[in-house]
Amino acid sequence: IIKEGTILMDIIPQIVDFIITNWESIFSPVDESTTFLDLVQEIHEFASKLGCSTAERILQIVDEEIYNHSNRKNNWYVVRKNDKRTISTIMGEVTYTRTYYRNKKDNAYAYLCDEWLGIPKHERTDLTLKAAILRKAADMSYQKTIDSFPHVGITSKTTVMNIIRRVGLIENDAVPVSTEKRPVKTVYIEADEDHLAMQHGEGKLGKMVYVHEGLEVVSRKRKKLIETRYFTGVNKSNDELWLQVADYLDKVYDENSLARIYLSGDGAVWIREGLKWIRGAEFVLDGYHLSKYITQAAGSDKDTERELREYIAKNFKKEAAKLFRVLSEKAEDEKARERIRSAGSYILRHWEAIQRQKEADYIGCSAESHVSHVLAARMSSRPMAWSAVGAEHMAGLRTFIFNGGNMTNYLKEKDKNVKKGLRLAKLENKMKKRMKEWCQVSLPVIANGKVSPTYIWLKGISSI
Repeated sequence: IIKEGTILMDIIPQIVDFIITNWESIFSPVDESTTFLDLVQEIHEFASKLGCSTAERILQIVDEEIYNHSNRKNNWYVVRKNDKRTISTIMGEVTYTRTYYRNKKDNAYAYLCDEWLGIPKHERTDLTLKAAILRKAADMSYQKTIDSFPHVGITSKTTVMNIIRRVGLIENDAVPVSTEKRPVKTVYIEADEDHLAMQHGEGKLGKMVYVHEGLEVVSRKRKKLIETRYFTGVNKSNDELWLQVADYLDKVYDENSLARIYLSGDGAVWIREGLKWIRGAEFVLDGYHLSKYITQAAGSDKDTERELREYIAKNFKKEAAKLFRVLSEKAEDEKARERIRSAGSYILRHWEAIQRQKEADYIGCSAESHVSHVLAARMSSRPMAWSAVGAEHMAGLRTFIFNGGNMTNYLKEKDKNVKKGLRLAKLENKMKKRMKEWCQVSLPVIANGKVSPTYIWLKGISSI
């Protein structure tokens, strides 16, 4: 459709003209008060305006070339010209005009320029801008997200929310994994939850599970987890969440090499349910909650705390149980007694899971800090209330990003699948129409209209 060199030959003079015309109006004089930040901001603003102007001219050229093309003239009537459209992009607002056509054969209507360039109907936000907005919204409030894009024409927090809603839930498996299984000896699964405030009714648990292969040293003061993969769920059932984790393990790890699987957490029912799904997994109580309940039992008595820790270290369960009974009997009131009983029951109930902390392959658990970083930092650290859908979508969005997902590529693939589905639906409708026409015209039984069992059966087929 576009002749070779047409756009290039047209655009170069326009770019030069834009630079000459707009340079002084955008750039302030460079003097002793000018900072590097000022310079970068002005160049960015100039480049964005140049980009929008260039895009608008290219769209105009495409529309003109389609209008003048012989194939268009043979197949499409012109209905209207100069229909205006504005799309918000990462550069700013792009406004252009295009021609509206009607097909000579089937009377279908279309903006051929939009179809040729793959611009969806009624879309006001470009895909690359959507991706940038999603990345920002995953880290900050909707209002701050809007403030990050002052030049794109989006001013409503509802717009940001709607972009997230239309993208839908990004599932835990959205980021693909390697098809080659890794020969790893030990795998670590850690789990914790974030308590989310909801707009209606009681709060919900934002459950988080992550899988990794141990620690590697980054610097003298810093270590990081190896091959971390996150899974979250707000409205998912426990079984659904753990099934996704189990499926990931099956896809990624060579079971002939895998000798140990540690599942660490605070012992909540939903976490321990993972043992039903992860074959061969052993539960380990995380150190954070162990210390919490030791302190709860001992109170401010450091000698009692030291004694209890020694019993745990030496695997003296009976002595620890006896100590809890003594502490309970000596409690000053019923409230203190209940506090000690609760802590003692928790520690004794998880005694074997506590002892596994000593195994040579076990490296500890950092679930508390991870759930704070992945979920709480955006979803509960500031006063806010979520809808059930909004919480699930935001958890999925943050999980996708922490798993290393490319948002632009994800949206492109999603858009491609939607278009493929629409094409298939369109083809199916055509096939149904042809089938109906064939039944009504080609079959004498239908054409005669005489009611009979065969007529009823064929009539049913034609109405499918």
